[in-house]
Amino acid sequence: CPTPLGSERLPCYRRVMTAVRSELRITTDDGVSLAIQRFAPAQRPARGAVVLQHGLGSNGLVFTLPGVSLADHLCALGYECFVPDLRGAGKSGRGRGDHGLDAYLERGVPAILRAAHEHSGQAKVHWIGHSMGGFLMWMYALEHPDVPVSRLVTVGSAIDYRPGRSVYRSLRRLRTDHLDVMLLHSCALAMLEKGEALGTLVRARDAGKIRFVGY
Repeated sequence: CPTPLGSERLPCYRRVMTAVRSELRITTDDGVSLAIQRFAPAQRPARGAVVLQHGLGSNGLVFTLPGVSLADHLCALGYECFVPDLRGAGKSGRGRGDHGLDAYLERGVPAILRAAHEHSGQAKVHWIGHSMGGFLMWMYALEHPDVPVSRLVTVGSAIDYRPGRSVYRSLRRLRTDHLDVMLLHSCALAMLEKGEALGTLVRARDAGKIRFVGY
């Protein structure tokens, strides 16, 4: 298996400030202005590009707080990081239209990916999403199997709590190089076992498609 993203040891990385930080302003195809914080390593070329996507009711600060900044940590390891604020969050505009899931998927995600590719020059990017920021890429990739994302890491992203058949059987359609599932949202384990989500992920892990399934 490839080395987990960001797992390399870097002693005292908090004192190694190698990030060149800037703010990008991009516009979705429905005219909403999105803010993206860019963390570029001082050394070139970068080892890769990473999108760090926050979840519902949050903003990019979850990844950039001083002293515990995942963006700084990954940048110190040589990765170029892009930390977007979704529409209506942080420094991004609200627009006059929809602020629901469809707007995030159909307007926000494509614009964020375009910006990350254009500014990094990378053919593929990594995507780390917290909560909704993770399942946004799950859902987007199910509709766009050739999405140029080489690695998806989800942190606390909800699965499917409903009893019965689970749409997450479709994860096999994703053509990412690797899928990391770090944590499932807290709910009764019996509820997860009623559906197919947990079993699907465990089978994917046993087949070598997922490195880690935690609860």
